[in-house]
Amino acid sequence: IALLRKIHQRFPALPVLMLSAIDRSDIVVEAMQAGAWDYARKPFDNTELLLIINNVLIEKRLKEEKEQLSSRLPNRSIRKIISQSDSMKMVKEIIEQIADTDVTVLIHGDTGVGKELVANRLHFLSRRADEPFIKINCAALPENLLESELFGFDRGAFTGALRSKLGKFEQAGKGTVFLDEIGEMGLPLQTKILQVLQDKVCTRLGGVKEVSVHCRILAATNRNLEDEIKKGFFRSDLYYRLNVVNIYVPSLDKRKDDIPLLIDHFLQIYNKRYGRRRKISRKIIDELLTRNWPGNVRELENWIRRFVILGSGSGWQKAEAQLSKEARKSSPHDMPYLQEISLLLAKNKSLPLRQMVKQIVVAEDRSYLLQVLEKVNYNKKKAARLLKVSYKTFLAKLKACGIEKVNMRDRHGF
Repeated sequence: IALLRKIHQRFPALPVLMLSAIDRSDIVVEAMQAGAWDYARKPFDNTELLLIINNVLIEKRLKEEKEQLSSRLPNRSIRKIISQSDSMKMVKEIIEQIADTDVTVLIHGDTGVGKELVANRLHFLSRRADEPFIKINCAALPENLLESELFGFDRGAFTGALRSKLGKFEQAGKGTVFLDEIGEMGLPLQTKILQVLQDKVCTRLGGVKEVSVHCRILAATNRNLEDEIKKGFFRSDLYYRLNVVNIYVPSLDKRKDDIPLLIDHFLQIYNKRYGRRRKISRKIIDELLTRNWPGNVRELENWIRRFVILGSGSGWQKAEAQLSKEARKSSPHDMPYLQEISLLLAKNKSLPLRQMVKQIVVAEDRSYLLQVLEKVNYNKKKAARLLKVSYKTFLAKLKACGIEKVNMRDRHGF
């Protein structure tokens, strides 16, 4: 270890692979902290060693490319909060006040309001900005995989654990770990997160030694955690540990002053990305201001993206007509294709759930494919190129949706 430190001090960019017969996790951690790029235990065969060396070289090259990109694009990860509403001004003020502290923050709000953006700002406006910002979605992984991702594991901890792996808390170093959708986490894992917050230590799966945790922890949820506590689904002690500072991100319906700014922002992004010069009429902006946005900023962004891709000529009139139709819907929970889906459900009450879901998916696919075909005057080859799929794949998809014979005179194909 002493030699490793000297090598790393003199040649910091030189990858060093540690080889040892000692099978102790504390030695592995110490070696990695001292600058080792990777750690392999004896005995090993030449194939395994060559694979490790190859991975080290690949990671070194990627790191160098990332550093070169960083020098050309300073502060590239700092994402702005696009807003002018009073409620979001308050959110930005809180972020500026607490960004450079170590307090734990609980961010809550509906799906799509921008909770990750708030966490991103908290990290990159702090002294931890040069350290990793690691996000993990607690709803995206099964509980056992989520645990191994967060805490890591020692070799032999379970079947297939041939090598030790650092968890997210260790990987973050002195950076930030963002636990998105923490309300979906099960009670046993909540207990382990509580230990991390209380004692600043964690233990890998299959390990016995506690590892120090130096990162800041941010969490987000779209659930009412106080209600979850009453139902017995969330630990009250963890809630109070997380909720040192609470940031509420309001839904888009409560900050419609932000919509024009967001429209302009997303137009610039997607016009540049797709090489377009789309503009949105005042009429469409007015429609956007009056409609409900159950998916919040994310839904608005997706609408603008679709508008930039599909809108041209008569497509604008069609889009405006469709938007007007959607804006007149009374319920904020209404979603696209609701009428068609309701019709399918009414006609097929006796169908098994799996078949019913399949029919709904086909109906949505059919509607989208017909829109694409109309944009290219029902030229199937152009439609395939627009969707970036092979012509053969596109024809197969048309057939699956029952519209393989569609043409200018038979627009619906069924």
